[in-house]
Amino acid sequence: KGGSLGKVRIAVFLDDFTGTGSQATDYLEKEIRNHPWLKEIPLYLGFLVGFEDALSEIRRAVSGFKITVYAAEQLSDMHKAFSPDSGVFREEERQGAEDFFRRVALSFLPEGKETLALGYGSCEALVAFPWNTPNDTLPIFWA
Repeated sequence: KGGSLGKVRIAVFLDDFTGTGSQATDYLEKEIRNHPWLKEIPLYLGFLVGFEDALSEIRRAVSGFKITVYAAEQLSDMHKAFSPDSGVFREEERQGAEDFFRRVALSFLPEGKETLALGYGSCEALVAFPWNTPNDTLPIFWA
């Protein structure tokens, strides 16, 4: 507030991806705690890509604030690699594929990180950007 910019009227936060919503929620809660004036202005949180469940979780967690949460591309369970709603694998090959991807991930994930075998939060995401591969994506694609 104040300074050479004058009074801040809105705040915009941008990120490339949200899979579970936990990182964005933690970040927003920290920023609001450190900058209480954020409670008084409209906040906008935008993602290039986000799972619908993550967007809902963020909205729920910060429902007491004037915040708009948006993703340019919204993903659902049909975008998860091993979801029955996904077209990635046929019904008869889905479990075998999931087991294979899990085995491969466990072969290189550090000890204590086994819960990441299907991506952070078991998101089973198949998302990559030229600059980054989110940790919600299947670990076999991280390298």
